[in-house]
Amino acid sequence: MRLSGLACRTVAACGLGLIWIASASAGGPAAGLASEKQTKKVVMIAGPTQHGHGAHEHERGLLLLKSCLDASPNTRNLKIEVHSNNWPSDSRTLDDADTIVMFNEGWDDHLLARPDRRETVRKLMDRGVGLVCLHAATAVSDDVEEGFLNWAGGNKKKVFSQLAFSDGRQAVAAPGHPVARGVTAFAVYEEIYYRYMFRDGDKRLTPILTAMLPPDKPHKEIIAWAMDRVDGGRAFMYAGPHFDTSWRVESLRRMVLNAIVWTAKAEVPDGGVRSTFPSIRGKGTSVTERRNP
Repeated sequence: MRLSGLACRTVAACGLGLIWIASASAGGPAAGLASEKQTKKVVMIAGPTQHGHGAHEHERGLLLLKSCLDASPNTRNLKIEVHSNNWPSDSRTLDDADTIVMFNEGWDDHLLARPDRRETVRKLMDRGVGLVCLHAATAVSDDVEEGFLNWAGGNKKKVFSQLAFSDGRQAVAAPGHPVARGVTAFAVYEEIYYRYMFRDGDKRLTPILTAMLPPDKPHKEIIAWAMDRVDGGRAFMYAGPHFDTSWRVESLRRMVLNAIVWTAKAEVPDGGVRSTFPSIRGKGTSVTERRNP
């Protein structure tokens, strides 16, 4: 049976449409875009600060990261929430999280210091949820350390670990890792933690940044690392930033944005997540917004 020209064109168009649908279902993201068929949920949790203006700006920093991801021209399909006071007002929002970002004070003031919250996070880690911890959120007390080393790989341990104010170079240790895409060495005046407590021979860890610390007796220290956990989850830890102004450093900001995408198990785009430093005015108490894919 022969088809008319219109019928042929209709069948051809339908066939191309079916091919496109099949390709979209089976294939990965378009080139250069951090996108997948499934929207990834990122839950960011900010803690109260114990510092003056300009340092440990936890909520402001997370709102800034959210703004960067929402406006990024090469990253999409992210649903991002920011919550303050060390915990979401409704913890059920964590149930379908793909990754959690913690930016809070450390040790006894860490959000993991509370056993009930720690148990909730443990269950999330057991099912492979990602984890990002920034600055003081990389520091937990001794009674939390064993579980934290399982989830995060390292801990800013009391007495053992150190800190230094330095404007020295932060060097990229693993340029081939997705978290390091588009990241180059940078120097910024910062309070940097070093001499983390790691497990001997922990092969799950990949150093991302190193620095020569302390400034007066320098030796190479790991200050940021990524980790593939045995539960299938991913983690990223960074010793900074202490100062709010450090977010202006493009490579620093890109590294953290890459890490959020990577720990959510989305594809980090070629060249890394692109962003423009946004203007974040004031502080909110809790922000829960959905970004349209």
